[in-house]
Amino acid sequence: MSWSRQRRRSLRLPVNERTRADGSVLKAVDAEEIARIAARLKLEDVKSVAICFLHAFSNPANERAAGELLAQLLPGLAISLSSDVLPQIKEFERSSTTVINAYVKPLTHGYLSKLQTGVVAAGFRTPLQIMLSNGGIGSAGVAAEFPVRLIESGPVAGAVVGAGLGALAKATSGTGITKDDLERIRTQVVPGTSALFIVTENADLDRLGERVDRREATLISTNLTEAERSTLLETFGGG
Repeated sequence: MSWSRQRRRSLRLPVNERTRADGSVLKAVDAEEIARIAARLKLEDVKSVAICFLHAFSNPANERAAGELLAQLLPGLAISLSSDVLPQIKEFERSSTTVINAYVKPLTHGYLSKLQTGVVAAGFRTPLQIMLSNGGIGSAGVAAEFPVRLIESGPVAGAVVGAGLGALAKATSGTGITKDDLERIRTQVVPGTSALFIVTENADLDRLGERVDRREATLISTNLTEAERSTLLETFGGG
């Protein structure tokens, strides 16, 4: 599904449900209404759906009910729930991040499935692990389910290496590197047309990885905000 088609207002379908801010359900999901929506999605040949309900971060019951019904009615449909992708307050950030996840999910799922099959066929017995944008790793299944967590994960891998080298230098005596030199380690990654800089505090990447990096999701050239947990990156154009 093209990004321009994904943005069509006609494919933004309301659901008559409501969860209060305290998590109590005012109105549950109606199965017949979800069935009508499923018929519309099938008619439009929709491959991936983002489900974003108000206050779903406090109680995901309605989102999960809608997702389960859609999965039964439309087998093979990629479904992203905002309560799973980004279960936190603030509707715009949660919805935008979920839409981005839904947009790349079918392609990422197909790619990682082929990659995992190839790894097994090649004789590797170690489970496939994928780099995440928070500096950690996850299984191929997690990466396929939440591809939004992979954005900028490549450059972040460079930051992990920088942090590791900094920790090694700090532990090695006689290097001529002082403690002050290791207060901030700057890692530069140049993947192509841009240059990315990552600052590591005291050779510890996790301190930055716990911050929510609210940045424009330039990966798909939109004005949506991707609010997943991510290592802080500063990007400069390479041109």
